[in-house]
Amino acid sequence: MSMLLAVTAASASALDDCRAQKQAEADIALCVETAQLRSTNHLRNLSNTTREAVSEETRSGKRRSRMREYRKLEARHVHERNTLCRKQTDPLERRACIADMNDAHAAELKRFME
Repeated sequence: MSMLLAVTAASASALDDCRAQKQAEADIALCVETAQLRSTNHLRNLSNTTREAVSEETRSGKRRSRMREYRKLEARHVHERNTLCRKQTDPLERRACIADMNDAHAAELKRFME
């Protein structure tokens, strides 16, 4: 299942979660912003760890094509995130979309490293 399909099916869960927890619009906006920042930082750390592990695999000669697979996975994430999230006209929905896409990609990276 592509990440785009997974996130479309999830339907902006970060926004839904924040709306379920908060009443005031300002609190919802802060919650979504926090979710986006958290997911971005988590993904950045996970991507660095994954890249280092893949580089080590490639250097040791175990799986030469692994780095190419990793780069394709990263490129697809950026393309799909940009394609889907730019369609969101509401800034709150756009931020929630980015958070959800980042979370979906983090899960995909974890599966990639198994």
